[in-house]
Amino acid sequence: MNLEKVLKSGDEVRIKSDRDIFVTTIDEVTGEDTFTILAPYKQGQQVIIRQNEIFSVSCVTERGLLMFDMRVMAIDNTSNVIVIHLKAVDEAKRLQRRQAFRVREAVTVNARKKAGERGSEGKWVKTSTIDISELGMLLRFNEECENEQELELTIRLNMFGVNEVIPKVKGKVVRCISTKNKDFGFLLGISFEDLPEKARNALLKLVVLSQRNKLAHKNTRKLK
Repeated sequence: MNLEKVLKSGDEVRIKSDRDIFVTTIDEVTGEDTFTILAPYKQGQQVIIRQNEIFSVSCVTERGLLMFDMRVMAIDNTSNVIVIHLKAVDEAKRLQRRQAFRVREAVTVNARKKAGERGSEGKWVKTSTIDISELGMLLRFNEECENEQELELTIRLNMFGVNEVIPKVKGKVVRCISTKNKDFGFLLGISFEDLPEKARNALLKLVVLSQRNKLAHKNTRKLK
């Protein structure tokens, strides 16, 4: 995979070595399998990086999660900032995602039914998701809804470093499932309608970061 086609300056990367884990950004993509980062800091202290050290690198992009190993080829301290030159030592792997891949995360949502031909506008309900993707969600709700019922949604993202409020999201109910929960007796399958690109990208980032977190947790358990 040509890194020049999938990465760009400013992309956030998570780097793991045998001694440490830190997050930094790409300074410059310098070739098909090389890029540079600025010397990273963690808790106010510069992270020690050694020549020829191997890093496990992951990066969230619009295409999904990329994972690859990179070697420290050079440490340039000739200027005011220290630049680390990295070169891929294997082929980048992309975590495959099917369309509308949903992750099981409890995201806070404010929702209300929009007025239709046979009903008035509903009251705002503070609730949360069972799962979510950039195309829709499964939402806890306090009353039954018919298919095609339109909802107005405000989605509050606050996990995995994503901290955004997405207001005025339009959703349409595609299924309604009755439960025995006292407060939220229904689960609504909701499809987003005309979701702005910025909101879609925020949800996509959340989904990919959730996948990455679960994958890292799974690998950590294997090492124990």
